[in-house]
Amino acid sequence: MRQRPTHHSPGRRAIKPRSTTEFKRYAQENAPMAKGFVYVFSNAALAGLVKIGYSVKVPEARACELQSTSIPGPFVVEYYCLVDDAPTLEASVHDALVAARYRPDREFFRVSVEEAIRTIETLAIDREHSWRRTPPRRTPPVPPIVEIAPVRPSSVECSGCGARYVSATHCPKCRIKLKW
Repeated sequence: MRQRPTHHSPGRRAIKPRSTTEFKRYAQENAPMAKGFVYVFSNAALAGLVKIGYSVKVPEARACELQSTSIPGPFVVEYYCLVDDAPTLEASVHDALVAARYRPDREFFRVSVEEAIRTIETLAIDREHSWRRTPPRRTPPVPPIVEIAPVRPSSVECSGCGARYVSATHCPKCRIKLKW
């Protein structure tokens, strides 16, 4: 019977990863530091979820890679930061937000963009560079210009005789035109 391969590096005891997650964690712990971007993506089709991950590529390129026929809309790069050890920072952020994780095997979280950014910035002590999308400015709606018709008084007084009228255009006594 064939044995499962062991994964080890010199000076460490050999382990047999039992799951993909365990193997990834082991690989991250034993890999050299990888400079890269930790990012936050949103997608209108995935309302209420943000994707938090890392890439050695520019985040915009990574967002384009994730665009597929299974997701109707594109990913929007909300935030990214450049750090020396992106895999470790990503794992720390995922651990900090474990209660909000959508599924254990996916990088989606039920948190706001602001909360995701706050978590990353709290854990990323020495960021080399960071960028945040500025949402479009919301200008208050301009009220429509409404022509206000002059309000007609309920009655008018004749300047000649002083009589009051409700709907006449001329005073029947004086024959003077009434000014409404």
